[in-house]
Amino acid sequence: MVVVSGSVTFDGQPLADGAISFYPADKSIAPQGGRIRDGRFQLRCRPGEYRIEILASRPKKEAKELTPGMTALEQYIPAHYNDATSLEAEVSTKSRQEFTFDLLSGTGAE
Repeated sequence: MVVVSGSVTFDGQPLADGAISFYPADKSIAPQGGRIRDGRFQLRCRPGEYRIEILASRPKKEAKELTPGMTALEQYIPAHYNDATSLEAEVSTKSRQEFTFDLLSGTGAE
């Protein structure tokens, strides 16, 4: 396993809170994921080719409370960074890997 870390920005600002997943091209290897906090993440995965998905949610602007104290959330990272991701990374056998993902709210990819 290799330590993989890096940064994630959204529209030029560090992504405050989210999740990142590395899905291997080799389906016999389990995907790996981690938390994004203050624009940084760190996880461990095997060397290989990966498809990257990044998610983050926030309270809906005009959402009603579901139950007292709970608010509906919306996924605000565009689908081309998660469900229909165009992000990829190659993890090598180096002992440490650093990746940067600069996401935009528009329709273009990284």
